[in-house]
Amino acid sequence: MKLLLFVFLFLSPCLLKAETVTVKVQGLSCGICGESLTKKIKENKEVKDVKVDLDNFQVVIETSSKIEDKKIKDIMLNSGFNVTDIKRNP
Repeated sequence: MKLLLFVFLFLSPCLLKAETVTVKVQGLSCGICGESLTKKIKENKEVKDVKVDLDNFQVVIETSSKIEDKKIKDIMLNSGFNVTDIKRNP
């Protein structure tokens, strides 16, 4: 039991690790779309900040904990955009 508690306490910070996620988004071309997408992404508890780069068709998401690729793709698809690439930086 003590071993299990130790392992949980030791691994928990790794699972909740903040990261920067850069998402390439097809069809992201105007400021209004960028603002709308930013609001939608910020509705998620894992998200600390969002920056939209229209020139490079990408969104940079700063998180407080890990956010799954599927969740990112679902947010983008529900907002009318297709994801072409996701890169993570711890």
